[in-house]
Amino acid sequence: MSELVSVVVPVYNTEPYIERCVESLLAQTYAPLEILLVDDGSSDGSRSVCAGLAERYENVRLLCRENSGAAAARYEGTCAAAGAYVAFVDSDDFVDPQYISAMYDAIRRLDADGASCVYRRVPENAPQPPAAVLSDPEPVDAARFFGMMFYEKRLNATVNTKMFRADRLKAIRPEKLLVGEDSYVCYQYFLDCGRIAVTTDELYYYVQRESSALHSYEPEIFYDYVVLADQITGAAARRCPPALPAFVNRLVEDNFVVYLKLGAISKQVPDKIEHIRNNIKKYRRRILFDRRAEPRTRLACLASYAGLRAVAVLYRLKKR
Repeated sequence: MSELVSVVVPVYNTEPYIERCVESLLAQTYAPLEILLVDDGSSDGSRSVCAGLAERYENVRLLCRENSGAAAARYEGTCAAAGAYVAFVDSDDFVDPQYISAMYDAIRRLDADGASCVYRRVPENAPQPPAAVLSDPEPVDAARFFGMMFYEKRLNATVNTKMFRADRLKAIRPEKLLVGEDSYVCYQYFLDCGRIAVTTDELYYYVQRESSALHSYEPEIFYDYVVLADQITGAAARRCPPALPAFVNRLVEDNFVVYLKLGAISKQVPDKIEHIRNNIKKYRRRILFDRRAEPRTRLACLASYAGLRAVAVLYRLKKR
């Protein structure tokens, strides 16, 4: 017998996109399913749209809260979820009809603690693509999972595209970070997983919007990626040592990226620049001898011996 799956959708000022998101969830091939819309104090018409959807469909519920951020909204939705499993979708994105069934079936078939698929970036007005042709999921341990995420870049480091066991997920409180808060929850959950079901099928459609939150951030806010990398690398060392090299690789990459973002205001944040410099000094030798690290990351580590300014010339990663 199929178990109830809860899909948590945090909502904040995404009025033009909510219906498409919810319609893609209502079209899921999996049942039973509940959809939790968590309005995080929207100032546009988002709450009204959500209320209309909750009135129309029995399996759509609306939770309303004062604005506290996406992480808090996701957590409130998680705590209210009645399902045995929880998945997430952002309210301006949408999903393949098999998004839930593919991950649920993979968990059940492989007796896994969680599941992951892959997202595809799509333009803002992209139509719904044809349903994916599903491949067989692969069972992996945590070290392999984070290797696929941080070395191979085949999996994204967010709660979207993942499925979690609700009882375990509810025990993880989100960290107060300005960016990367959903990555924190993802890392904390999967570090303790013995088996994870992974499919590289693109079942989540990540909509590229010029008005999305990240585009409005000041450079200094990205320093929270350094804070997150410090915290989770320490957690990996304690809880899953085989995954530590992958986390060190991610830490060094994030420190280089944040250094480049802080470049224009580096004189205003000397303590943060010094912390980044110390992190790179601490770990660069490991990266230089890590054959799985990207060549440009290893080159940046080599360049850092001449100073971080040399890195700005030689090192560039994808724009966040």
